[in-house]
Amino acid sequence: MSFADDLEDFFKKLSEHWTDLIRTIYKNKGLPDELIYEPIVREQAQQLSKAIEQAFDESGYDTPDLKMREFLKKNVWEFSVAKNYNDNVALNNLLLKSDGSLRNWNDFKREAQKVVGKSIRYLKTEYNTVVIGAQKASLWSDIQKAKHLFPYLQFDVVLDGHTSDICKPLHGVIVSVDDPMLKHYFPPNHFNCRTTVRQLRKGVPTENYAVPDIPDAFKNNPGITGKVFTQKNSYIVNTPSDVLVLAPSLYKENERNKRYEGIEFEAHKIGKGVVEIYKHETLKDKQRKQTGSEFTKNKEALTLLAKQGEKYRMLPIVEDGQTNPDAFNLKTEKYVDVKVTESSNGKNVIQSALKEANRQGVKEVIIQFTKELTSNRDAFEALRATFKQGRAKNVETITFIMYDKRILRVNTARFK
Repeated sequence: MSFADDLEDFFKKLSEHWTDLIRTIYKNKGLPDELIYEPIVREQAQQLSKAIEQAFDESGYDTPDLKMREFLKKNVWEFSVAKNYNDNVALNNLLLKSDGSLRNWNDFKREAQKVVGKSIRYLKTEYNTVVIGAQKASLWSDIQKAKHLFPYLQFDVVLDGHTSDICKPLHGVIVSVDDPMLKHYFPPNHFNCRTTVRQLRKGVPTENYAVPDIPDAFKNNPGITGKVFTQKNSYIVNTPSDVLVLAPSLYKENERNKRYEGIEFEAHKIGKGVVEIYKHETLKDKQRKQTGSEFTKNKEALTLLAKQGEKYRMLPIVEDGQTNPDAFNLKTEKYVDVKVTESSNGKNVIQSALKEANRQGVKEVIIQFTKELTSNRDAFEALRATFKQGRAKNVETITFIMYDKRILRVNTARFK
């Protein structure tokens, strides 16, 4: 499997995202608020996750190892967050010249493209490392299941002009399947590692072999830890914990997206915006359309925002035991909950809407009031109190559509 195979679309999307990020950093003279650029993180992590799936599917080993696949995919999402953070810091550091003055746009763009080029070159090697790591994790599972039949392993190092000095000492070494050294010296032992192990029915453990000088980041057995990239990986080491913590939620959100695979959406252009609506005939199994009244209200609210240039996708209901957000923001790639109410009690509506949004696990909430509120102050105080009490901590953006069609957008960071 080669990194270059069938990845033209991936590189095209990645290039577009990098172009957007470079412009954004220069325009804002700094990093994005979350210090990562989610579109790039998603593209990289999704591609590395595909590598894991393909590696397991093509390994020829006996077990599907669904849990191990999940562990490894969570690991590449963490890695992708860390890699992007480090790349972003490198780009941010290019804004100023050595004398402290701001670079002009052309100079910044030229230097930024060098950072991007280096990141993509490394990504090719990192991709191949993920493939190897996934293959070896699957192999390790089979080794454990068959160790009563094959109690020994022999290291096979490819010896040619490209052989690394790191692995050479392991060639031909025989160890017991339960030898503790396999926790740290199981391949891959470095980038582009081609070393593998062979299962033996009979064997004599090798004595006094030279312990290879493996980089600390590779002293790992992916079949035991569920990680290809350990906590000693240079990207991960240099990423703050409050950035790394973003990875699990991004992974979870990506898995959530799979519920809608196979559904076709029809785009309705409205002004400069778009509302995409699912085609009923493409719904299957546990997927069903929103109820008539709910659909009509949600569509009306999203249409009003589309007239302002926003882009949303209406989502069907999926009866799989998970929560069902109403829409998906095509610009921010965040899930959205929509609340359209005829009540004039803003306090109660806001508290109820944010409680539901928090349960749904969405990042954006749209609340449309069809009647004038009895008290704007009470509504605002309810909004502030809800966040102060931590009852809507995951919500990032709230859009209010007032009774007179005025649109008010609130960044909830001010309340946190």
